[in-house]
Amino acid sequence: MRFFRDSWAELRRVTWTSMSEIRASTWIVITMVLAFTLAVGVIDNILLFLFRLVLG
Repeated sequence: MRFFRDSWAELRRVTWTSMSEIRASTWIVITMVLAFTLAVGVIDNILLFLFRLVLG
């Protein structure tokens, strides 16, 4: 039982992130994932075109 008491006490001492910070971070992550996805897709298509051009 001491573990649970200590855990609960520790949780009360935690400084939680505000909801506005969570939203801002979420949008940054979504934007970066979409940007990298787009970049990888463009590079993939360029390389595909070049390989087809070279290999016939």
